[in-house]
Amino acid sequence: MAVAGVYLLGVLVTSVLGAIALRLADRFLVRIPGFNLLYQAWKDVLVLPPSKASIFSHVVLVPDPDRNAAQLGFICGEGLPTDSRTCCVFLPSVPNPLSGELHLVGRETCVPLAVSVQEAFKFLLSNGNYLPAGLRGMGACEQHIDPANRIGPATPG
Repeated sequence: MAVAGVYLLGVLVTSVLGAIALRLADRFLVRIPGFNLLYQAWKDVLVLPPSKASIFSHVVLVPDPDRNAAQLGFICGEGLPTDSRTCCVFLPSVPNPLSGELHLVGRETCVPLAVSVQEAFKFLLSNGNYLPAGLRGMGACEQHIDPANRIGPATPG
């Protein structure tokens, strides 16, 4: 009886009372001048609609012909509302992938990789020491990268 009572009390608190407490906290935080803008932006990013599982859904390589390189990036898989050929790509910095730059890039420029977002983050956090098995796609970037500046063993010529 006691276990069932504790269980029912827990369900009540987490479902009904918990939802009421979250609504009250939300109403309070939205009314704080100055902070309400930050809170609303934070909520828009972190509280995703049920149709989305996470912020990032695809891992891509974005070639940078000026530096003869390519950078790992993350996209949500959707184009801009006004231009479906352009997508937002988050290019994380290393070794802290939580910071980085957001670029608007043509969808045809991005080279999709067969790597999960979790595997790509492991790759970034290890500074390239952890290589995911599905790390493919550099062949598609070769047209944007000058072979003379490539890192790796020299090919006999």
